[in-house]
Amino acid sequence: MAELRRVDPKTLVPNPNNPRSSIGSLEELRKLALNIKAIGILHPPAVRELEDGRLMIVAGHRRTEGAIYAGLSEIDVYVGDQSEDLDALAAVSENFVRLDMTEPEQWNSVTRLREQLGYTDPQVCAALMVTPSYLKRLSLLAKLHPPILDAIALGRGPDERQRKIIAQASLDEQRSAWAEMFSESVEDDEDPAEYRVKAEDPEDTVAWGALARNLEQKEWYARNARFGDDLARKHNIVWMEDLFAEPGADSRYTLDATAYAAAQQDWLDNERPESSIVLTTDEYGYIRAPEGFITIGTWMATQEGEVMGYGLNPRTLKIVEERCRPSVAFTQSHVTGPAEPEAPKERPDVSGTGHKMIGEIRTVALREALGEVAETADPWELIAALLLALEAENVRVHGDASGNNWSEPTARTLAMADLFPEGDLVRDEKLIRRHTVTVLQSILNCEVSMHSGSGLPVFIVTLSERQLLSDRVNFHVEAETAEAAGQLVLDATADEPNESGLRPVRLPDGQKTVLEPGDVDGNEVSVSVRPVDQPDAVATQIGACWHLDLSAPEARRLLPVLTGAVVDEDDSVTRALCARLARQVANLAQ
Repeated sequence: MAELRRVDPKTLVPNPNNPRSSIGSLEELRKLALNIKAIGILHPPAVRELEDGRLMIVAGHRRTEGAIYAGLSEIDVYVGDQSEDLDALAAVSENFVRLDMTEPEQWNSVTRLREQLGYTDPQVCAALMVTPSYLKRLSLLAKLHPPILDAIALGRGPDERQRKIIAQASLDEQRSAWAEMFSESVEDDEDPAEYRVKAEDPEDTVAWGALARNLEQKEWYARNARFGDDLARKHNIVWMEDLFAEPGADSRYTLDATAYAAAQQDWLDNERPESSIVLTTDEYGYIRAPEGFITIGTWMATQEGEVMGYGLNPRTLKIVEERCRPSVAFTQSHVTGPAEPEAPKERPDVSGTGHKMIGEIRTVALREALGEVAETADPWELIAALLLALEAENVRVHGDASGNNWSEPTARTLAMADLFPEGDLVRDEKLIRRHTVTVLQSILNCEVSMHSGSGLPVFIVTLSERQLLSDRVNFHVEAETAEAAGQLVLDATADEPNESGLRPVRLPDGQKTVLEPGDVDGNEVSVSVRPVDQPDAVATQIGACWHLDLSAPEARRLLPVLTGAVVDEDDSVTRALCARLARQVANLAQ
Protein backbone atom coordinates (compact mmCIF):
# COMPACT_ATOMS: atom_id res chain seq x y z
CA MET A 1 0.00 0.00 0.00
CA ALA A 2 1.46 3.38 -1.05
CA GLU A 3 2.24 5.82 1.76
CA LEU A 4 2.37 9.59 1.28
CA ARG A 5 5.37 11.24 2.96
CA ARG A 6 6.82 14.73 2.98
CA VAL A 7 10.58 14.77 2.44
CA ASP A 8 13.46 16.99 1.37
CA PRO A 9 13.87 16.43 -2.43
CA LYS A 10 17.65 16.67 -2.07
CA THR A 11 17.67 13.47 0.01
CA LEU A 12 16.07 11.34 -2.73
CA VAL A 13 18.38 8.86 -4.47
CA PRO A 14 18.26 8.68 -8.31
CA ASN A 15 17.36 5.32 -9.84
CA PRO A 16 20.51 3.80 -11.41
CA ASN A 17 18.25 2.05 -13.96
CA ASN A 18 16.38 5.22 -14.92
CA PRO A 19 15.59 4.73 -18.64
CA ARG A 20 16.00 8.44 -19.33
CA SER A 21 19.64 9.40 -19.61
CA SER A 22 18.90 13.13 -19.65
CA ILE A 23 16.36 15.34 -17.85
CA GLY A 24 16.37 17.87 -20.69
CA SER A 25 17.97 21.24 -21.22
CA LEU A 26 18.46 23.89 -18.55
CA GLU A 27 15.71 25.95 -20.17
CA GLU A 28 13.25 23.05 -19.91
CA LEU A 29 14.23 22.54 -16.26
CA ARG A 30 13.72 26.25 -15.55
CA LYS A 31 10.23 26.16 -17.09
CA LEU A 32 9.36 23.10 -15.02
CA ALA A 33 10.58 24.85 -11.85
CA LEU A 34 8.47 27.92 -12.61
CA ASN A 35 5.45 25.68 -13.16
CA ILE A 36 6.05 23.90 -9.86
CA LYS A 37 6.34 27.26 -8.07
CA ALA A 38 3.02 28.34 -9.57
CA ILE A 39 0.85 25.26 -9.05
CA GLY A 40 2.98 22.79 -7.13
CA ILE A 41 3.60 19.15 -8.01
CA LEU A 42 0.27 17.69 -9.13
CA HIS A 43 1.52 14.11 -9.10
CA PRO A 44 4.08 13.35 -6.36
CA PRO A 45 7.12 11.31 -7.41
CA ALA A 46 6.96 7.59 -6.69
CA VAL A 47 9.81 6.22 -4.55
CA ARG A 48 10.85 2.93 -2.95
CA GLU A 49 12.55 2.60 0.45
CA LEU A 50 15.95 0.91 0.27
CA GLU A 51 17.39 -1.40 2.93
CA ASP A 52 19.46 1.44 4.42
CA GLY A 53 16.37 3.62 4.78
CA ARG A 54 17.06 5.96 1.87
CA LEU A 55 14.32 6.65 -0.64
CA MET A 56 15.09 5.84 -4.31
CA ILE A 57 13.12 7.52 -7.09
CA VAL A 58 11.05 5.12 -9.19
CA ALA A 59 9.22 7.71 -11.28
CA GLY A 60 9.56 11.48 -11.16
CA HIS A 61 13.23 12.37 -11.67
CA ARG A 62 12.36 15.55 -13.60
CA ARG A 63 9.81 16.62 -10.99
CA THR A 64 12.39 16.10 -8.25
CA GLU A 65 15.04 18.11 -10.11
CA GLY A 66 12.45 20.81 -10.84
CA ALA A 67 11.52 21.04 -7.15
CA ILE A 68 15.20 21.37 -6.18
CA TYR A 69 15.72 24.04 -8.86
CA ALA A 70 12.61 25.86 -7.57
CA GLY A 71 14.13 25.92 -4.07
CA LEU A 72 11.49 23.75 -2.38
CA SER A 73 12.66 22.35 0.96
CA GLU A 74 9.94 19.65 1.10
CA ILE A 75 7.75 17.79 -1.38
CA ASP A 76 5.25 14.95 -1.17
CA VAL A 77 6.30 11.51 -2.41
CA TYR A 78 4.52 8.18 -2.67
CA VAL A 79 6.50 5.45 -0.90
CA GLY A 80 5.55 2.10 -2.41
CA ASP A 81 6.43 -1.48 -1.55
CA GLN A 82 6.35 -2.88 -5.10
CA SER A 83 9.11 -5.12 -6.48
CA GLU A 84 12.08 -3.97 -8.52
CA ASP A 85 10.48 -5.46 -11.64
CA LEU A 86 7.40 -3.27 -11.24
CA ASP A 87 9.63 -0.29 -10.52
CA ALA A 88 11.32 -0.77 -13.90
CA LEU A 89 8.00 -1.02 -15.72
CA ALA A 90 6.67 2.08 -13.95
CA ALA A 91 9.82 4.09 -14.75
CA VAL A 92 9.70 3.22 -18.46
CA SER A 93 5.93 3.80 -18.69
CA GLU A 94 6.18 7.20 -17.02
CA ASN A 95 8.82 8.36 -19.46
CA PHE A 96 6.95 7.08 -22.49
CA VAL A 97 3.81 9.12 -21.83
CA ARG A 98 5.53 12.31 -20.68
CA LEU A 99 8.52 14.20 -22.10
CA ASP A 100 9.51 12.30 -25.22
CA MET A 101 12.42 9.93 -24.96
CA THR A 102 14.57 9.46 -28.03
CA GLU A 103 13.83 6.32 -30.03
CA PRO A 104 17.10 4.63 -29.02
CA GLU A 105 16.29 5.33 -25.34
CA GLN A 106 12.83 3.86 -25.85
CA TRP A 107 14.24 0.74 -27.48
CA ASN A 108 16.85 0.20 -24.75
CA SER A 109 14.09 0.39 -22.16
CA VAL A 110 11.86 -2.04 -24.08
CA THR A 111 14.77 -4.46 -24.43
CA ARG A 112 15.33 -4.44 -20.67
CA LEU A 113 11.62 -5.05 -19.99
CA ARG A 114 11.64 -7.97 -22.43
CA GLU A 115 14.95 -9.68 -21.78
CA GLN A 116 15.75 -8.95 -18.15
CA LEU A 117 12.29 -8.74 -16.63
CA GLY A 118 10.38 -11.14 -18.87
CA TYR A 119 7.51 -8.90 -20.01
CA THR A 120 5.65 -9.97 -23.15
CA ASP A 121 5.02 -7.64 -26.08
CA PRO A 122 1.29 -7.25 -25.25
CA GLN A 123 2.21 -6.32 -21.67
CA VAL A 124 4.79 -3.80 -22.90
CA CYS A 125 2.31 -2.27 -25.38
CA ALA A 126 -0.38 -1.96 -22.73
CA ALA A 127 1.98 -0.41 -20.18
CA LEU A 128 3.65 2.01 -22.59
CA MET A 129 0.45 2.84 -24.51
CA VAL A 130 1.96 2.04 -27.91
CA THR A 131 0.74 -0.11 -30.77
CA PRO A 132 2.38 -3.41 -31.80
CA SER A 133 3.37 -1.80 -35.11
CA TYR A 134 5.19 1.00 -33.25
CA LEU A 135 6.99 -1.60 -31.14
CA LYS A 136 7.93 -3.46 -34.32
CA ARG A 137 9.30 -0.25 -35.81
CA LEU A 138 11.41 0.29 -32.70
CA SER A 139 12.78 -3.23 -33.08
CA LEU A 140 14.60 -2.13 -36.25
CA LEU A 141 16.93 -0.12 -34.01
CA ALA A 142 18.43 -3.34 -32.70
CA LYS A 143 19.76 -4.00 -36.20
CA LEU A 144 21.43 -0.62 -36.77
CA HIS A 145 25.08 0.42 -36.50
CA PRO A 146 25.57 2.48 -33.26
CA PRO A 147 26.56 5.75 -35.05
CA ILE A 148 23.27 5.50 -36.97
CA LEU A 149 21.43 5.30 -33.64
CA ASP A 150 23.23 8.45 -32.51
CA ALA A 151 22.05 10.28 -35.63
CA ILE A 152 18.47 9.12 -34.99
CA ALA A 153 18.69 10.37 -31.39
CA LEU A 154 19.71 13.80 -32.76
CA GLY A 155 16.68 13.86 -35.07
CA ARG A 156 18.83 13.49 -38.22
CA GLY A 157 18.14 9.85 -38.97
CA PRO A 158 16.90 8.09 -42.11
CA ASP A 159 13.27 8.03 -43.12
CA GLU A 160 11.09 4.95 -42.66
CA ARG A 161 11.92 3.36 -46.02
CA GLN A 162 15.66 4.00 -45.72
CA ARG A 163 15.69 2.66 -42.15
CA LYS A 164 14.12 -0.63 -43.27
CA ILE A 165 16.63 -1.04 -46.10
CA ILE A 166 19.61 -0.29 -43.82
CA ALA A 167 18.33 -2.66 -41.11
CA GLN A 168 18.14 -5.53 -43.61
CA ALA A 169 21.92 -5.36 -44.04
CA SER A 170 24.21 -6.99 -41.48
CA LEU A 171 25.98 -4.84 -38.90
CA ASP A 172 29.29 -5.62 -40.60
CA GLU A 173 27.92 -4.42 -43.93
CA GLN A 174 26.57 -1.26 -42.31
CA ARG A 175 29.88 -0.65 -40.58
CA SER A 176 31.78 -1.07 -43.86
CA ALA A 177 29.44 1.23 -45.80
CA TRP A 178 29.57 3.82 -42.99
CA ALA A 179 33.37 3.74 -43.00
CA GLU A 180 33.46 4.22 -46.77
CA MET A 181 31.07 7.16 -46.56
CA PHE A 182 33.05 9.02 -43.86
CA SER A 183 36.59 8.02 -44.83
CA GLU A 184 37.37 11.65 -45.71
CA SER A 185 35.75 13.10 -42.58
CA VAL A 186 38.04 11.75 -39.86
CA GLU A 187 41.64 12.23 -38.76
CA ASP A 188 44.27 9.68 -39.72
CA ASP A 189 44.20 7.94 -36.33
CA GLU A 190 40.37 7.72 -36.18
CA ASP A 191 38.20 4.87 -37.35
CA PRO A 192 35.71 6.18 -39.97
CA ALA A 193 33.37 3.30 -39.09
CA GLU A 194 32.85 4.97 -35.68
CA TYR A 195 32.26 8.48 -37.00
CA ARG A 196 29.51 10.27 -35.06
CA VAL A 197 27.33 13.06 -36.42
CA LYS A 198 28.24 16.25 -34.55
CA ALA A 199 25.32 17.49 -32.47
CA GLU A 200 26.65 21.06 -32.37
CA ASP A 201 26.87 21.27 -36.18
CA PRO A 202 23.40 21.34 -37.80
CA GLU A 203 25.01 21.01 -41.23
CA ASP A 204 26.59 17.66 -40.31
CA THR A 205 24.11 15.28 -41.92
CA VAL A 206 24.16 11.90 -43.62
CA ALA A 207 23.31 11.08 -47.24
CA TRP A 208 20.87 8.38 -46.16
CA GLY A 209 19.66 7.74 -49.71
CA ALA A 210 23.16 6.85 -50.88
CA LEU A 211 23.78 4.70 -47.80
CA ALA A 212 20.51 2.82 -48.27
CA ARG A 213 21.19 2.26 -51.97
CA ASN A 214 24.65 0.97 -51.12
CA LEU A 215 23.20 -1.56 -48.67
CA GLU A 216 20.04 -2.45 -50.57
CA GLN A 217 19.92 -6.08 -51.61
CA LYS A 218 18.80 -5.29 -55.15
CA GLU A 219 19.82 -6.80 -58.44
CA TRP A 220 21.57 -4.43 -60.85
CA TYR A 221 21.40 -6.07 -64.27
CA ALA A 222 24.05 -6.05 -66.98
CA ARG A 223 21.37 -5.53 -69.64
CA ASN A 224 20.69 -2.07 -68.19
CA ALA A 225 24.37 -1.10 -68.06
CA ARG A 226 26.15 0.98 -70.70
CA PHE A 227 29.61 -0.16 -69.59
CA GLY A 228 31.25 -3.25 -71.00
CA ASP A 229 33.39 -6.03 -69.61
CA ASP A 230 36.52 -3.86 -69.35
CA LEU A 231 34.88 -1.36 -67.04
CA ALA A 232 33.20 -4.18 -65.12
CA ARG A 233 36.62 -5.71 -64.40
CA LYS A 234 38.08 -2.29 -63.62
CA HIS A 235 35.46 -1.75 -60.90
CA ASN A 236 35.63 -5.35 -59.61
CA ILE A 237 32.08 -6.22 -60.60
CA VAL A 238 31.34 -9.92 -60.28
CA TRP A 239 28.32 -10.97 -62.31
CA MET A 240 25.87 -13.60 -61.08
CA GLU A 241 23.27 -15.44 -63.11
CA ASP A 242 19.52 -15.04 -62.56
CA LEU A 243 18.31 -18.65 -62.89
CA PHE A 244 14.70 -17.53 -63.27
CA ALA A 245 15.27 -15.11 -66.16
CA GLU A 246 13.54 -15.61 -69.49
CA PRO A 247 15.50 -17.69 -72.04
CA GLY A 248 17.68 -15.60 -74.32
CA ALA A 249 17.78 -12.58 -72.03
CA ASP A 250 21.00 -11.29 -70.46
CA SER A 251 20.43 -12.56 -66.92
CA ARG A 252 23.68 -11.33 -65.37
CA TYR A 253 23.36 -9.12 -62.29
CA THR A 254 25.34 -7.79 -59.34
CA LEU A 255 24.35 -6.76 -55.81
CA ASP A 256 27.17 -4.20 -55.55
CA ALA A 257 25.33 -0.93 -56.20
CA THR A 258 28.39 1.21 -55.48
CA ALA A 259 30.56 -0.55 -58.06
CA TYR A 260 27.72 -0.61 -60.60
CA ALA A 261 27.13 3.15 -60.20
CA ALA A 262 30.87 3.85 -60.46
CA ALA A 263 31.13 1.87 -63.71
CA GLN A 264 28.12 3.68 -65.18
CA GLN A 265 29.66 7.02 -64.21
CA ASP A 266 33.00 5.95 -65.71
CA TRP A 267 31.28 5.22 -69.02
CA LEU A 268 29.50 8.57 -68.83
CA ASP A 269 32.73 10.46 -68.21
CA ASN A 270 35.02 8.65 -70.64
CA GLU A 271 33.16 6.48 -73.15
CA ARG A 272 29.96 8.28 -74.10
CA PRO A 273 29.55 9.19 -77.80
CA GLU A 274 31.58 12.07 -79.18
CA SER A 275 29.95 15.50 -79.36
CA SER A 276 27.47 14.52 -76.65
CA ILE A 277 27.02 16.40 -73.39
CA VAL A 278 26.58 15.27 -69.77
CA LEU A 279 23.21 15.80 -68.15
CA THR A 280 22.73 16.20 -64.44
CA THR A 281 19.88 14.63 -62.48
CA ASP A 282 18.50 15.33 -59.03
CA GLU A 283 17.86 12.64 -56.40
CA TYR A 284 14.46 11.90 -57.92
CA GLY A 285 15.86 11.32 -61.41
CA TYR A 286 14.67 14.56 -63.02
CA ILE A 287 16.89 15.66 -65.90
CA ARG A 288 18.77 18.95 -65.80
CA ALA A 289 20.54 20.19 -68.93
CA PRO A 290 23.93 21.91 -68.49
CA GLU A 291 24.24 25.68 -68.75
CA GLY A 292 23.61 26.93 -72.27
CA PHE A 293 21.35 24.02 -73.28
CA ILE A 294 17.73 23.02 -72.94
CA THR A 295 16.16 19.58 -73.23
CA ILE A 296 13.54 19.15 -75.94
CA GLY A 297 10.63 16.77 -76.30
CA THR A 298 10.62 13.79 -78.65
CA TRP A 299 7.70 15.30 -80.57
CA MET A 300 9.67 18.41 -81.52
CA ALA A 301 11.24 18.65 -84.97
CA THR A 302 14.99 18.15 -85.29
CA GLN A 303 17.09 21.27 -85.82
CA GLU A 304 20.67 21.88 -86.72
CA GLY A 305 23.00 22.13 -83.74
CA GLU A 306 21.20 19.60 -81.56
CA VAL A 307 23.26 17.19 -79.45
CA MET A 308 22.45 14.11 -77.38
CA GLY A 309 22.78 14.38 -73.65
CA TYR A 310 23.46 11.49 -71.25
CA GLY A 311 23.01 11.37 -67.48
CA LEU A 312 22.96 8.87 -64.58
CA ASN A 313 19.68 8.41 -62.74
CA PRO A 314 20.69 8.15 -59.05
CA ARG A 315 17.69 5.98 -58.15
CA THR A 316 17.65 3.43 -60.97
CA LEU A 317 21.38 3.75 -61.86
CA LYS A 318 20.35 3.69 -65.52
CA ILE A 319 21.83 5.99 -68.14
CA VAL A 320 19.15 8.34 -69.43
CA GLU A 321 19.42 10.22 -72.71
CA GLU A 322 17.71 13.34 -73.97
CA ARG A 323 17.91 15.49 -77.09
CA CYS A 324 19.33 18.90 -76.23
CA ARG A 325 19.40 22.19 -78.07
CA PRO A 326 21.51 25.26 -77.37
CA SER A 327 19.48 28.00 -75.75
CA VAL A 328 18.97 31.27 -77.67
CA ALA A 329 21.26 33.27 -75.37
CA PHE A 330 23.94 30.57 -75.63
CA THR A 331 23.70 30.52 -79.42
CA GLN A 332 24.01 34.28 -79.68
CA SER A 333 27.08 34.45 -77.44
CA HIS A 334 28.92 31.29 -78.57
CA VAL A 335 27.93 30.82 -82.21
CA THR A 336 27.20 34.16 -83.81
CA GLY A 337 29.39 36.11 -81.42
CA PRO A 338 28.39 38.56 -78.73
CA ALA A 339 24.99 40.06 -79.23
CA GLU A 340 24.68 43.76 -79.87
CA PRO A 341 24.33 45.61 -76.58
CA GLU A 342 20.81 46.74 -75.95
CA ALA A 343 20.12 50.43 -75.95
CA PRO A 344 19.66 51.81 -72.45
CA LYS A 345 16.04 51.90 -71.40
CA GLU A 346 14.46 55.27 -71.12
CA ARG A 347 13.29 56.21 -67.66
CA PRO A 348 9.48 56.50 -67.59
CA ASP A 349 7.91 59.78 -66.62
CA VAL A 350 6.19 58.06 -63.67
CA SER A 351 7.70 55.07 -61.86
CA GLY A 352 5.77 52.05 -60.64
CA THR A 353 5.79 53.41 -57.11
CA GLY A 354 4.46 56.70 -58.43
CA HIS A 355 1.57 54.97 -60.20
CA LYS A 356 0.76 53.15 -56.96
CA MET A 357 0.66 56.43 -55.02
CA ILE A 358 -1.54 58.05 -57.69
CA GLY A 359 -3.91 55.07 -57.51
CA GLU A 360 -4.19 55.36 -53.73
CA ILE A 361 -4.95 59.11 -53.97
CA ARG A 362 -7.62 58.48 -56.62
CA THR A 363 -9.20 55.74 -54.47
CA VAL A 364 -9.52 58.10 -51.51
CA ALA A 365 -11.09 60.76 -53.76
CA LEU A 366 -13.51 58.22 -55.29
CA ARG A 367 -14.72 57.05 -51.90
CA GLU A 368 -15.18 60.60 -50.66
CA ALA A 369 -17.19 61.47 -53.80
CA LEU A 370 -19.47 58.44 -53.31
CA GLY A 371 -20.01 59.41 -49.70
CA GLU A 372 -21.06 62.93 -50.69
CA VAL A 373 -23.82 61.69 -53.05
CA ALA A 374 -25.09 58.91 -50.81
CA GLU A 375 -28.32 60.79 -50.05
CA THR A 376 -28.91 62.41 -53.44
CA ALA A 377 -27.70 59.94 -56.10
CA ASP A 378 -30.14 58.53 -58.64
CA PRO A 379 -30.90 54.89 -57.58
CA TRP A 380 -30.72 53.72 -61.18
CA GLU A 381 -27.25 55.19 -61.52
CA LEU A 382 -26.16 53.48 -58.28
CA ILE A 383 -27.47 50.13 -59.53
CA ALA A 384 -25.58 50.59 -62.79
CA ALA A 385 -22.45 51.53 -60.84
CA LEU A 386 -22.84 48.42 -58.69
CA LEU A 387 -22.99 46.27 -61.83
CA LEU A 388 -19.82 48.01 -63.02
CA ALA A 389 -18.12 47.28 -59.67
CA LEU A 390 -19.00 43.59 -59.91
CA GLU A 391 -16.98 43.41 -63.15
CA ALA A 392 -13.90 44.97 -61.55
CA GLU A 393 -10.64 42.96 -61.59
CA ASN A 394 -10.54 42.73 -57.79
CA VAL A 395 -13.95 40.99 -57.63
CA ARG A 396 -14.30 37.21 -58.02
CA VAL A 397 -17.67 35.47 -58.07
CA HIS A 398 -17.78 31.74 -57.24
CA GLY A 399 -20.54 29.75 -58.87
CA ASP A 400 -21.35 32.24 -61.66
CA ALA A 401 -23.84 30.40 -63.89
CA SER A 402 -23.02 32.57 -66.92
CA GLY A 403 -19.90 32.40 -69.04
CA ASN A 404 -19.14 28.76 -68.18
CA ASN A 405 -17.04 28.53 -71.32
CA TRP A 406 -13.89 30.63 -71.35
CA SER A 407 -14.88 32.00 -74.74
CA GLU A 408 -18.28 33.19 -73.48
CA PRO A 409 -18.63 36.54 -71.66
CA THR A 410 -20.32 36.61 -68.26
CA ALA A 411 -23.58 38.43 -67.59
CA ARG A 412 -21.56 41.09 -65.79
CA THR A 413 -19.33 41.62 -68.84
CA LEU A 414 -22.34 41.98 -71.14
CA ALA A 415 -23.97 44.43 -68.73
CA MET A 416 -20.86 46.62 -68.65
CA ALA A 417 -20.60 46.60 -72.46
CA ASP A 418 -24.23 47.66 -72.90
CA LEU A 419 -24.45 50.19 -70.06
CA PHE A 420 -21.01 51.81 -70.49
CA PRO A 421 -20.22 51.46 -74.23
CA GLU A 422 -18.17 54.67 -74.38
CA GLY A 423 -17.28 54.88 -70.71
CA ASP A 424 -20.40 56.87 -69.82
CA LEU A 425 -23.65 55.37 -68.48
CA VAL A 426 -26.50 54.84 -70.92
CA ARG A 427 -29.34 55.85 -68.63
CA ASP A 428 -32.02 53.52 -69.89
CA GLU A 429 -34.08 52.22 -66.96
CA LYS A 430 -35.38 49.19 -68.91
CA LEU A 431 -31.83 48.28 -69.98
CA ILE A 432 -30.51 48.68 -66.43
CA ARG A 433 -33.41 46.64 -65.02
CA ARG A 434 -32.89 43.82 -67.55
CA HIS A 435 -29.13 43.56 -66.93
CA THR A 436 -29.61 43.76 -63.14
CA VAL A 437 -31.99 40.79 -63.21
CA THR A 438 -29.69 38.84 -65.52
CA VAL A 439 -26.67 39.39 -63.25
CA LEU A 440 -28.67 38.45 -60.16
CA GLN A 441 -29.83 35.25 -61.90
CA SER A 442 -26.24 34.34 -62.76
CA ILE A 443 -24.89 34.91 -59.25
CA LEU A 444 -27.55 34.03 -56.69
CA ASN A 445 -28.35 30.39 -55.88
CA CYS A 446 -29.57 28.28 -53.01
CA GLU A 447 -26.95 25.55 -53.27
CA VAL A 448 -25.17 24.18 -50.20
CA SER A 449 -21.50 24.70 -51.03
CA MET A 450 -18.45 25.95 -49.19
CA HIS A 451 -17.52 28.40 -51.96
CA SER A 452 -20.24 28.78 -54.59
CA GLY A 453 -23.44 28.48 -52.54
CA SER A 454 -25.34 31.63 -51.56
CA GLY A 455 -28.06 30.02 -49.44
CA LEU A 456 -28.19 29.87 -45.64
CA PRO A 457 -24.87 29.54 -43.73
CA VAL A 458 -23.65 25.98 -43.32
CA PHE A 459 -22.25 24.76 -40.00
CA ILE A 460 -20.29 21.69 -38.90
CA VAL A 461 -22.12 20.33 -35.87
CA THR A 462 -20.23 17.77 -33.76
CA LEU A 463 -22.67 15.73 -31.71
CA SER A 464 -21.06 14.21 -28.60
CA GLU A 465 -21.84 11.94 -25.67
CA ARG A 466 -19.96 12.65 -22.44
CA GLN A 467 -16.65 14.43 -22.73
CA LEU A 468 -13.15 13.42 -23.93
CA LEU A 469 -14.11 9.85 -24.74
CA SER A 470 -17.49 10.69 -26.20
CA ASP A 471 -18.95 8.88 -29.14
CA ARG A 472 -18.97 11.64 -31.74
CA VAL A 473 -20.38 12.29 -35.20
CA ASN A 474 -20.30 15.32 -37.52
CA PHE A 475 -23.23 16.81 -39.43
CA HIS A 476 -23.34 19.56 -42.06
CA VAL A 477 -26.38 21.64 -41.10
CA GLU A 478 -27.89 24.65 -42.90
CA ALA A 479 -29.34 27.21 -40.48
CA GLU A 480 -29.51 30.93 -39.80
CA THR A 481 -27.24 30.78 -36.70
CA ALA A 482 -24.83 28.40 -35.00
CA GLU A 483 -27.23 28.06 -32.08
CA ALA A 484 -30.07 27.10 -34.42
CA ALA A 485 -27.89 24.50 -36.15
CA GLY A 486 -26.83 22.97 -32.84
CA GLN A 487 -30.33 22.90 -31.44
CA LEU A 488 -31.59 21.22 -34.62
CA VAL A 489 -29.16 18.32 -34.06
CA LEU A 490 -29.98 18.07 -30.34
CA ASP A 491 -33.70 17.96 -31.09
CA ALA A 492 -33.12 15.19 -33.64
CA THR A 493 -31.29 13.01 -31.06
CA ALA A 494 -33.36 10.42 -29.23
CA ASP A 495 -33.59 10.96 -25.46
CA GLU A 496 -33.34 7.23 -24.74
CA PRO A 497 -31.45 4.38 -26.44
CA ASN A 498 -33.34 1.75 -28.40
CA GLU A 499 -33.46 -1.97 -27.67
CA SER A 500 -29.99 -2.38 -29.18
CA GLY A 501 -28.46 0.14 -26.78
CA LEU A 502 -28.01 2.71 -29.57
CA ARG A 503 -29.31 6.27 -29.64
CA PRO A 504 -30.80 7.10 -33.10
CA VAL A 505 -30.21 10.53 -34.63
CA ARG A 506 -32.39 11.56 -37.60
CA LEU A 507 -32.18 15.06 -39.10
CA PRO A 508 -35.04 16.52 -41.17
CA ASP A 509 -32.93 16.60 -44.34
CA GLY A 510 -32.35 12.84 -44.21
CA GLN A 511 -28.98 12.75 -42.40
CA LYS A 512 -29.00 10.02 -39.78
CA THR A 513 -26.69 7.97 -37.57
CA VAL A 514 -26.59 6.33 -34.13
CA LEU A 515 -24.60 7.09 -30.98
CA GLU A 516 -23.19 4.62 -28.51
CA PRO A 517 -22.75 3.49 -25.75
CA GLY A 518 -26.28 3.19 -24.46
CA ASP A 519 -25.48 3.90 -20.79
CA VAL A 520 -25.38 7.67 -21.38
CA ASP A 521 -28.51 9.62 -20.47
CA GLY A 522 -29.93 12.49 -22.49
CA ASN A 523 -28.41 15.13 -20.23
CA GLU A 524 -24.91 14.08 -21.28
CA VAL A 525 -25.44 14.84 -24.98
CA SER A 526 -24.06 18.10 -26.37
CA VAL A 527 -22.96 19.72 -29.62
CA SER A 528 -20.04 21.83 -30.76
CA VAL A 529 -20.78 24.12 -33.74
CA ARG A 530 -18.38 25.83 -36.18
CA PRO A 531 -19.02 27.53 -39.55
CA VAL A 532 -18.03 25.15 -42.34
CA ASP A 533 -15.88 27.83 -44.03
CA GLN A 534 -14.22 28.91 -40.76
CA PRO A 535 -12.60 25.76 -39.31
CA ASP A 536 -10.47 27.82 -36.91
CA ALA A 537 -13.39 29.79 -35.46
CA VAL A 538 -14.22 29.46 -31.76
CA ALA A 539 -16.81 26.71 -31.40
CA THR A 540 -20.26 27.37 -29.98
CA GLN A 541 -21.02 24.82 -27.25
CA ILE A 542 -24.63 23.76 -26.65
CA GLY A 543 -25.75 21.17 -24.12
CA ALA A 544 -24.98 20.02 -20.59
CA CYS A 545 -21.75 18.18 -21.32
CA TRP A 546 -18.41 20.01 -21.09
CA HIS A 547 -15.78 19.63 -23.81
CA LEU A 548 -12.05 19.76 -23.32
CA ASP A 549 -9.45 20.41 -26.03
CA LEU A 550 -6.06 19.69 -24.47
CA SER A 551 -2.58 20.65 -25.61
CA ALA A 552 0.17 18.09 -25.02
CA PRO A 553 1.58 19.91 -21.91
CA GLU A 554 -1.92 20.22 -20.44
CA ALA A 555 -2.57 16.54 -21.08
CA ARG A 556 0.69 15.60 -19.35
CA ARG A 557 -0.38 17.55 -16.25
CA LEU A 558 -3.87 16.01 -16.25
CA LEU A 559 -2.74 12.42 -16.81
CA PRO A 560 -1.24 11.86 -13.31
CA VAL A 561 -4.49 13.10 -11.77
CA LEU A 562 -6.53 10.60 -13.78
CA THR A 563 -4.15 7.69 -13.27
CA GLY A 564 -3.97 8.39 -9.54
CA ALA A 565 -7.73 8.83 -9.09
CA VAL A 566 -9.26 6.72 -6.32
CA VAL A 567 -12.58 5.18 -7.42
CA ASP A 568 -14.99 2.98 -5.52
CA GLU A 569 -14.26 -0.63 -6.53
CA ASP A 570 -17.99 -1.29 -6.81
CA ASP A 571 -18.53 1.63 -9.20
CA SER A 572 -17.57 -0.17 -12.42
CA VAL A 573 -18.98 2.50 -14.74
CA THR A 574 -16.97 5.37 -13.24
CA ARG A 575 -13.89 3.17 -12.94
CA ALA A 576 -14.10 2.25 -16.63
CA LEU A 577 -14.65 5.88 -17.57
CA CYS A 578 -11.55 6.99 -15.64
CA ALA A 579 -9.48 4.31 -17.35
CA ARG A 580 -10.73 5.36 -20.77
CA LEU A 581 -10.11 9.02 -19.97
CA ALA A 582 -6.56 8.18 -18.90
CA ARG A 583 -5.89 6.40 -22.20
CA GLN A 584 -7.31 9.29 -24.18
CA VAL A 585 -5.28 11.89 -22.31
CA ALA A 586 -2.15 9.74 -22.68
CA ASN A 587 -2.60 9.83 -26.46
CA LEU A 588 -2.98 13.61 -26.34
CA ALA A 589 0.14 13.87 -24.17
CA GLN A 590 2.37 12.22 -26.76
